[in-house]
Amino acid sequence: MPDSPFAAESCSSLPAIVTAHDQLSFRELESAAARAEQRLRRSGVIRGDIAGVALGQTVEAIVLLRALMRIGAAACMINPRWPQNEVGRAVSAAGCTRLIDRFTLDGADTKAEQAKTDLSQPATVIFTSGSTGDPKSALHSVDNHRQSALAGNANIPLQPGDRWLLSLPLHHVGGIGILFRCAAAGAAAAVPDPEMPLPRALEILRPTHLSLVPTQLHRLLDEQDAARMLASVKAILMGGAPMPPSLVRRAFDLGVPIHTSYGLTETSSQITATRPGDDLDALMTSGAPLTPGTVSISDDGEILVRGKTLFLGYLQNKTLRRPLDSDGWFATGDLGRFDANGRLIVTGRRDNMFISGGENVQPEEVERRLCDLPGVQHALVVPVHDDEYGEVGAAFVKMDDTTPPNPAALAAQLREQLPAYKIPKYFRPWSPNLPDSASKSSRRLAAKTLFPK
Repeated sequence: MPDSPFAAESCSSLPAIVTAHDQLSFRELESAAARAEQRLRRSGVIRGDIAGVALGQTVEAIVLLRALMRIGAAACMINPRWPQNEVGRAVSAAGCTRLIDRFTLDGADTKAEQAKTDLSQPATVIFTSGSTGDPKSALHSVDNHRQSALAGNANIPLQPGDRWLLSLPLHHVGGIGILFRCAAAGAAAAVPDPEMPLPRALEILRPTHLSLVPTQLHRLLDEQDAARMLASVKAILMGGAPMPPSLVRRAFDLGVPIHTSYGLTETSSQITATRPGDDLDALMTSGAPLTPGTVSISDDGEILVRGKTLFLGYLQNKTLRRPLDSDGWFATGDLGRFDANGRLIVTGRRDNMFISGGENVQPEEVERRLCDLPGVQHALVVPVHDDEYGEVGAAFVKMDDTTPPNPAALAAQLREQLPAYKIPKYFRPWSPNLPDSASKSSRRLAAKTLFPK
């Protein structure tokens, strides 16, 4: 592949971006980026700058990302729906020199050479999901994203003529990963119109590949036409949150070609994933490392990662901090183990664990057991205060039908699989205010809101 992470000259006439109304070839994308580059330079953007980009999942955002890359500047991807004060904090934390929240493409079509890119230069700043309640600004190089794309494409084949739906936001690493995988393979990023429902995007854009979080997949499988379209695509990369076993089985039984995976913002997207054609047992894991030697388990069960996809570090007050050990390992805060076939099984977050009567309880384990029970669609377990045990579990349960959960029946079924101290003391119906997956801070907030002391 050339110095640029974008497609080789042989792909220049192929679609790089496809929308419901138009498309841009790789040559046209490069021309649009070259024109945007000149506008940015005239406004004072120089190499080494960080520009906030708050344009959502749009063609304009993709063009700006490439234009900044041509300059040698980085794009700090910001959720345009954040409150103004949150945007201000993000811009400040990342050291942005400016915020771009409005940008229009001109209609000219001038030939532009594909600019050579220093692969070591910073490319993006992406905010972590904040599993500890404090999102961090993670800086990635062009090569971090490029190496992630190459590893991903070696596992899930992607080729010229394919279309990967931009079904995840560009302020998440999963959305950025779609762009780099398509660019590396000469495939097209299929960009839905703003606010276009996902089923409509499937119908109009006809993607061959998708990236989804479990909530998106669940909703699509509930729609007959959408479920049929999912079964006809080449691959669906799952991420963003743990996959409930019941959802994995449902997709597998319907012939939907899902790939379960594990990744994080710091690793530029997926670092493990299942392979094409894997069986149900494999899909119940997060798959094997895409690159050997990049995932390890510490003595106390924490997942460690390293390799060429590992970010440059966290930006804070214009200082870059890269918290690695002496062997280059980054401690993820996630707990896990490898199965006999070398596939990763993620068991939970270290900081989600609570202690009940002196015993450690990992809420994700209890949630998985609940989701294995007949009729249970989703579950969230939070710790709540208890005078006798210190803390006990409270489970919020979403059933397949509209009936509320039956606490006695659920507890009885759990006793066949779990020791008594792990069984929730309380069972409550699902609340629409609850997240589908939760960090320590949001779990505690849910417990405090719904179980005030």
